[in-house]
Parts: sequence; C-alpha cells; structure tokens
Amino acid sequence: MDILSLVATVFKRWRVTVPIVLVALGAAFYVNANIPPEYEAEGEVLLASPDLDPAGLPRIVVNLGEVAGEAATAQAQEEMVEGGAELAITALIRTLTIDVSGPTADVVEGTYANAVNWLTAAIAQRQEDAGITAEEQVILQQDGAADLRERDEGGFGVTGQLELIDPLTGTPNPFGANNATARILIVAIQSDAGESAVAARTGPDIGFSVGQNTRDAAAIIGITTVGPDPERVIEAYDHVADVLEADLTAREARAEVPETRRTRIERIAAPQSVTDISPPLDRSVAAIIGLGGIVAVIVAVVLESLASRKGSKRSSPQVGEPSTSPPDADGVPDAEASLEREPAPTPPAFDRPRWTDD
Repeated sequence: MDILSLVATVFKRWRVTVPIVLVALGAAFYVNANIPPEYEAEGEVLLASPDLDPAGLPRIVVNLGEVAGEAATAQAQEEMVEGGAELAITALIRTLTIDVSGPTADVVEGTYANAVNWLTAAIAQRQEDAGITAEEQVILQQDGAADLRERDEGGFGVTGQLELIDPLTGTPNPFGANNATARILIVAIQSDAGESAVAARTGPDIGFSVGQNTRDAAAIIGITTVGPDPERVIEAYDHVADVLEADLTAREARAEVPETRRTRIERIAAPQSVTDISPPLDRSVAAIIGLGGIVAVIVAVVLESLASRKGSKRSSPQVGEPSTSPPDADGVPDAEASLEREPAPTPPAFDRPRWTDD
C-alpha cells in the first residue's frame, strides 16, 4: 500500500480515526495539566574551624562569592573598567580569579590593577565592619604571575588569581581542616533518621541531597534541594543546614568540646534562584499525539482489509449452492471438469452376414 492509498484509507474511515486522534489529544492535554513542575536549587555550607578565629572573631565574614557578586554590579564595573575593556571576576572559597581583555595592553593592565585594588579594599572593609583589627584581617595576595598576552581574536588579555592569606600564619586560610567531620555529617543526614528530620521541616514533597565539595581544602558541603514550589525549594536549603548544624552541635556537646573550640557551620552560598528541571512536556505531548495517529492509521488499514476480504467472499459461490462441476477424487467439484465434455464417438455399425442356401 502506497502513501496515497494509506491517506485515502484514513480519510475513508474517518468515523474511526477522528475519535482516536481526539482521545490522544485529550490525553496529551491531561498529561500537560497534571504533571507538576520540578525545580532545583543549589547551595553550600562550610565547616569553619575556631583555630583561625582569634578572640572568637568570625573570619568567615569574608565571603568571596558575595564580593565577586558586588564586583559585577554596574557601579563597581564603572570604577574598575578602563577604555572598553571586559572584566570578569569569579570566586571560590578562598581564591578570586580576575580575567581582563581589551583593545590595548595599557587598558588591560590598568583595568586589572583597578580590580585588584577594588577587591582588596572591599575585603578589608567587610572585616573592619565586623570588628576585626587590621593586624588580624585576612589579606589578598597574588598567586602566581599575571602575564599579559595577545589574544588570537585580537587585542590583549590577562588572567590572575588572588588568594586569601592568614597574616598570623602566613598560609592560605582554608578555615580549618574539617573534612572528616563533614563526611560524618553527610552520612548521618542521609540516614533514615536524618531524612525524617529534614522532611519534618520541609514537607514530604521536597527532596534533597548532600555531597562533599572537594574543589578546595576547606570542608564544604554542597546542598541540592528539589521540589514543585520554587520558594520552598530555596527555603529547604536553610532547613537542611539547620539539621546539619543541630547534628554537629549534639556531637560536640556529647564529646564535651568547649564552646570556644567548637566547629561552626557557615552558610557561605545560600541559593538565590532555582533551575527548572521539569521533563520537557512538549516532547511528551508530541509522543502521545503521534502514538494516537499511528493507532488510528493501523485501525483504518485493518478495517479496510477486513472489508476487502468480506467483499471477495460475497462474489464467490456460497455454501449450499449446487455446483455444475463434477466432483473430483476428493468429492469436491472440479473447476476444470465443469467444462462441457464432448460426447464419446459412436462405434460404426456393421451388417451381420446373411447366409443363403445354395
């Protein structure tokens, strides 16, 4: 059956194909209306050691992610960028990466120097606002060389990395080595008791997962929350962090760790937005409609085939009708024997001899 015959069959059997397609459309709209959306948010917490906090001052006030975000504002860019240069600043827990490109070497080097000065001042101001003395403040230090280079697409560029340094020790400030503690907390919150404690705060329709971020020396726990409500997904980050913090506090209390020596959980990267990870409904709808179309075509072809067979049976002799054909060896009329047979030739007659008396 060619395409034209197939299309003609579908239209011929429209009383069957149209309802099937309408049912498929209804199913597609039902799926589209009843599958809930799903959103995801990601954040991080840090296990901050008290070892690097003289007099209990919280050094974690220097959140480089917030500093980089402030540096991306229009006002900050206007203060740093020269002569049409392009400036990008990215942050990890204790490092800042500055990437500058521009039309001339002077513009690129001037913008890079402005960025270093702006970041240094911003970090110092945050610590000063928190009451940390200048002698105890962490400082930014160039990590490696920031060499000027010519770009293949034209112009010049420079990339450099700045690192937070603890002035008391002269070493990078990872806020303490608490990776073992982080692993214990992750295992605990992933247990049935931990999941129940989170669900009691977030509700059963909000899911979460945690994992240790090994990109840095610091003990960072990544938190991912998933659910149908964007606001509750973002709020779930704090609920998970609360459970982690409560577990850590209980463990240190049982171990009789002095409060001044206890590890803190700092919420260094709370999510501000969500990502829509819902399955693509347009594909699901298209698949349902396509399946309905295929079923409609198959049904139309089957009905047409059955009708054709029924018509051919009507044109053949019906059961019980006499046949003019003589039966064959099996007792069934033979079509070839139905042809008229020629009569057998009559043998020639001959006269009997007559006897005479001589």
